[in-house]
Amino acid sequence: MVFKPGLFSSFPRRFPQPDFPKEIPCLSHKAAFRRKNPFVKKASSAFPLALAVLLACPQAHAQSAGRQQLHGHVPKAVATAPLVGDMPAAEQLHLAIGLPLRNPEALQSLLKDLYDPKSPNYRHFLKPEEFDARFGPAPADYQAVMDFARSNGLKVTQTHHSRMLLGVSGAVADIQKAFHVRLRNYRRPDGTTFHAPDAEPSVDLDVPLQYISGLDNYARIRPTWTGSYASSGGNLYIGNDFRAAYAPGVSNTGAGQTIALFELDQYYPADITVYNSLAYPTPSPTPPVP
Repeated sequence: MVFKPGLFSSFPRRFPQPDFPKEIPCLSHKAAFRRKNPFVKKASSAFPLALAVLLACPQAHAQSAGRQQLHGHVPKAVATAPLVGDMPAAEQLHLAIGLPLRNPEALQSLLKDLYDPKSPNYRHFLKPEEFDARFGPAPADYQAVMDFARSNGLKVTQTHHSRMLLGVSGAVADIQKAFHVRLRNYRRPDGTTFHAPDAEPSVDLDVPLQYISGLDNYARIRPTWTGSYASSGGNLYIGNDFRAAYAPGVSNTGAGQTIALFELDQYYPADITVYNSLAYPTPSPTPPVP
């Protein structure tokens, strides 16, 4: 992909795609999040708001000992959807177990200071490992969740440095036992089926959990636009196609701006020439810099 002067200059600043755990349940049942820390340099100013929402999300109430009750895992549709039957016991599911951040009050204070020009912490962003040490789940808690999963017959499929998410997989029978639920199939109004627990899950674990993603698949991602902005033919989106799709009607052109690509490998000047001819009626120069 070749970047041209002004290609992205008119785009509104958007929420970054952080490399935090890949799903954050309380923003939505399946909302994804990755781990590019909001406190790392060059982070978007929109991210603290999202983290503030995360901190405000209800968390499970862990007792000092005994069973921990979770909430928000049964879709409202279950109350009225026709029951098809139980899920097959041997069917495999992939889940993501989310753990809450630590020290939320200190994090809220830091969020405020980072964007307050009067604060001595103004724009003093943390490195990812610094954020993890101060606000991520404790390593011992993360290990306890892994031990819990394995002791219940689940396989740990993915771990994260932030320790905010743990990927696991397992058979329906083992998942039902681990989370004290009954997974059942229901019918949507359009005739398709979905699975969901018939009650809120609970765990025999003292470590607080945020959410367990993957226990249901009621929500389906659907495109809101089925046409095409592609101007180069086919379904290839280049140059001003992104502008037309994401920032229509914006008058900024990015004139006078220069964007450079740092290449560690060989590139082909002919590709740039072809791209220019497709993307821009009057291509701007793209001189190589040794």
